[in-house]
Amino acid sequence: MAENLPPDHWDRYTQLLRGWQQTSQVELKHLQRHYNHSGLHTYQRMIGCEMLEDGSTTGFLQYAYDGQDFLVFNKDALSWMAVDNVAHITKRAWEANQHELQYQKNWLEEECIAWLKRFLEYGKDTLQRTESESIPLVMKAVSGSIVLAIVLAGVGLLAWRRRPREQNGVIYLPTPDR
Repeated sequence: MAENLPPDHWDRYTQLLRGWQQTSQVELKHLQRHYNHSGLHTYQRMIGCEMLEDGSTTGFLQYAYDGQDFLVFNKDALSWMAVDNVAHITKRAWEANQHELQYQKNWLEEECIAWLKRFLEYGKDTLQRTESESIPLVMKAVSGSIVLAIVLAGVGLLAWRRRPREQNGVIYLPTPDR
């Protein structure tokens, strides 16, 4: 895939993501001030698009604070849905900039879809493979439990444990090199 990208691709997107990082840090500080929070908190920006089997497309842009929805973009209405009073403060500020709202809509409907199509084309040989992958699997009884472990190379270990009269659980453990 790398050979298909323009030479300056990674530099341009590194700069874009650094800008997002700086903006997110400022926004997180504002949220902590409005919520009267201190210490460690999370601020998440989730953005993406999909091409459905019928050829239609969709896109999403939303923010979360400490794992809870905060703002969700409605690209058709060019507005934000706020979940609480603090989110309404941000909503009003962001909706005052019509140019930015239109930019976000265009990015979701045009730019994101164009990149998705491009990456699907770059990866089509891999994505259209029909042979099944072989995944090492270990199953073992351990002190009254059954443990099923799958090693995902370079990612980690995913273990599923079944205990009598208890809920099943999934455990993710990083690989030793991480």
